[in-house]
Amino acid sequence: MTRINILDDSTINKIAAGEVIERPSSIIKEVVENSLDAGAKTITIQIENAGKDMIKVIDNGSGIDADDINKAFLRHATSKIRRAEDLSNLHSLGFRGEALASIAAVSKVDMTTKTKDALMGTRLLINGGKIESKSPVGANTGTQLIVKDLFYNVPARRKFLKSNHAEIINITDLINKLAIGNPGVSIKYINNGKTIFETIGDSNLYNTIRMIYGKDTSDNLIKIDYQSAYYKIDGYIANNNVYRSNRNNQLIFINGRYVKSPNIMDAINSAYKDIIPINKYPVYFINLQIDPAKIDVNIHPSKLEVKFDNEGPILEDLGDYIRGSLLKNSLVGRYRSKDLAKKSYESNDTFRTFDSFTYTKNEQKTNSDLVRENGKSAFEAEENIVLGTSHNHKDFDDPKHDIEKASSSSDKTLYKADHFTSLSEIRSLENRDILVQDDKYTLGQHDSTADKVNIRGRLDSINKETGTSSDQDHQLSFVEEDTSVRHEFDGLNYIGIVFNTYILFSKSDQLYMMDQHAAHERVRFEMYMKSFKSDSIRVQYLLDPIIMDLSPTDMEIATRNIDLFERYGFIVEVFGHKNISVRGLPNTFGRPESERFIYELIDKFSDLEKASKRDSIYDSKYDEIAEIACKSAIKANDKLDYNEVIALLESLKKCDNPYTCPHGRPVMVSMTKYDMEKMFKRKM
Repeated sequence: MTRINILDDSTINKIAAGEVIERPSSIIKEVVENSLDAGAKTITIQIENAGKDMIKVIDNGSGIDADDINKAFLRHATSKIRRAEDLSNLHSLGFRGEALASIAAVSKVDMTTKTKDALMGTRLLINGGKIESKSPVGANTGTQLIVKDLFYNVPARRKFLKSNHAEIINITDLINKLAIGNPGVSIKYINNGKTIFETIGDSNLYNTIRMIYGKDTSDNLIKIDYQSAYYKIDGYIANNNVYRSNRNNQLIFINGRYVKSPNIMDAINSAYKDIIPINKYPVYFINLQIDPAKIDVNIHPSKLEVKFDNEGPILEDLGDYIRGSLLKNSLVGRYRSKDLAKKSYESNDTFRTFDSFTYTKNEQKTNSDLVRENGKSAFEAEENIVLGTSHNHKDFDDPKHDIEKASSSSDKTLYKADHFTSLSEIRSLENRDILVQDDKYTLGQHDSTADKVNIRGRLDSINKETGTSSDQDHQLSFVEEDTSVRHEFDGLNYIGIVFNTYILFSKSDQLYMMDQHAAHERVRFEMYMKSFKSDSIRVQYLLDPIIMDLSPTDMEIATRNIDLFERYGFIVEVFGHKNISVRGLPNTFGRPESERFIYELIDKFSDLEKASKRDSIYDSKYDEIAEIACKSAIKANDKLDYNEVIALLESLKKCDNPYTCPHGRPVMVSMTKYDMEKMFKRKM
């Protein structure tokens, strides 16, 4: 029979080191966090052979008293806390007292430290956890820690270290995070004698980001600073011009500590939905200040994860704030020219011809004459910027003919576009030459006052026949009247259309290019989504109830949320220990919803706090509505005339998010005069 043995301290320390010290970067993290807790304002990190042979960290912090230096390398010896109650009010990065003991157990350590009041410093040499010498030495205030021959006494651990390249990448990524999280500390990073970077330490986060991540990232950042009842947040989030294929550039700090929080990441990533392309990840650098009593950082060996006392309201409020901050800023894409190689000038593809604008020669001549007469673009005049006042196109010469044409082919489709009740009806909208803007029939139609009255009357007559009101028609127009207008779209001078797809505008020293399909898709999507959300849920009662067999976990969630089911149109009753009876289903878009949707609701209800947000349920229909908007929108190569373009622009301006289509592609991209001058080498 195997006897139970009590392990010696050396073995215990090596086992503990396996939890805390996984690789060279783990040592750097623990030691630098100690330096930060000591109040250091300057920290130098130096590595050799990817940290396997040597790691040196020098700081100007408070140092360690000569009498305490021996205790610093004992397990669970720390200056951060005194009793268990202190864990609920942590303001330091370290608190367990395991790091130095774990490091010393698997390496050779040389520490020199001096406090401000001490006349001499103290040097301590440790080999494999055993103190070899302790002596006074001349030193500056602060601490220098040198770690050599990592895992020299645990060959199996050293064998499983990654390649030097992989370890350096990991170390560099860690030091980047430490620098971003502590912009008030100057951090110098040296790899094999070469200085990789050195931050200023001026407490300016933007400068630190620019130093580490470069100009392309820093030029596309949005500053955030907000305080709610649950937290305070500050930092920077990137706009839609910068995104990555992974989460590596998503840095979250809680009370100055870098953490990996999947729930917080998901909340922020959801705020970027339809702002950046699908399967791409936003870039952000944020610090959350939360009451230490409301979080638990003692749930992970490396303290990389935290647990919240009440996470739901924090995530909901955070997601709403990030989304609002993004949409309050201009998200128009920006083109940046690059210096072309010399061979580019020799290529036959350097200069390409453009397709002609979608104007006849007479129309172009008329517009040119107006420009010369007025000294500015005809489309810039107030009378012409309002829809329905332009008469420059041959298709508008006969208003009566236009109205009759609309009557014969478009009334039913126009009505359905504004009063859809089912997905099948929306899918049938194949006539892409119709736009509804502020209750005006604008696409391909003359917009004189008399015509507006006629069309208004036609819509009213249709409403009377179907029992709908003019107010409802108004509600279901492109966008709500009270939606705030995007002023960055004001003053755009219409130029023309290239490739029958991209609409060109100018403003000041900028050229704007708008994708007509993406723009119309965004307008249609918001119209459909708002109609879906504003429509009261109609319940279809069943003659024969549906009995659903649930797992014990799902049954528990369903039982607690019977009232919430009714909120979404399901009439649900408990039917036995493992069953529910579904007596009514919601009608969404005019058809009864499948009982399978109940499982989606149960998944949402698993977090009751998040379930209180009704939009989260509607998100389950997001992709379906986006697909309908895409199919019903005008396409590339569909020809638009002037009034159609202006109608589209005016509708886009009133969208909640006019910058991207529902799939995250940019609607509009800008290019400056300077960029063009660089392309033609007028500017060098």
